[in-house]
Parts: sequence; structure tokens; C-alpha cells
Amino acid sequence: MSLITGFIAGSLLVIWPWKDEIAARSPDGLILVKTAERDLEPRAGSLAEIKASRAPGEEIVLRGYQNWHLPDFSTRQTWAALGVMAAGVVLILIIEACGARPGQSREDDDPAGPSAPRES
Repeated sequence: MSLITGFIAGSLLVIWPWKDEIAARSPDGLILVKTAERDLEPRAGSLAEIKASRAPGEEIVLRGYQNWHLPDFSTRQTWAALGVMAAGVVLILIIEACGARPGQSREDDDPAGPSAPRES
């Protein structure tokens, strides 16, 4: 459990969904787009316009992220994301509870049964 928590905490900067992207720019100030052929192509326009007009296989080159913020709680998308997160937490707690049942010993898991003679 601590291992998976460490992985998630370590990658939180990448997986945090409520952040703004900073696009890489050419010396002329144009946004760089990696084409399907893997060439860099500068394009004019805002980041939102370029995202909307991308062809399949094209990626906007990102320089980083900024403006880490909490979500807008007035949107359905935010509540859906928080619901999925809560469901994941509940699922992990259920799995942990099933794995640590009190009163169950290792001998009960022995396929030969608790009455089988044991070698010392």
C-alpha cells in the first residue's frame, strides 16, 4: 500500500488534472506542434485554437505547467472526476479490509487443512 502511495505522490505533478499548460514557442512566438511525421511546425493562434484544429497524430509541445488550482465545483466534469476518485479510495479500503480479516490465521489458508501433521 505504501509503495503505490509513493508512486502516486511522486507523480502528482503530472497527473494533477487542474493545471494550465505552457506551450513551447518558436523564436517568433508561435506555438510549436509536433506533426505526425515528428517534425516541429510553428503555428499562430491561441493554445485553445491550436488544440481544436490539430490533425490526428499531432501533439502540442509543452514546456511545463502553471496555475495549479482546485477545480471549479460548478461543473459536472469536476463532480464526475471527484466521484471516480472517491470510488477508487473506497475500493482500496475494501480490498485492504478483505486482506486483513481478524481471527484468520495462516494455518487456515493451508490447503492440507489445519489437522494435517506438520514437519518440524
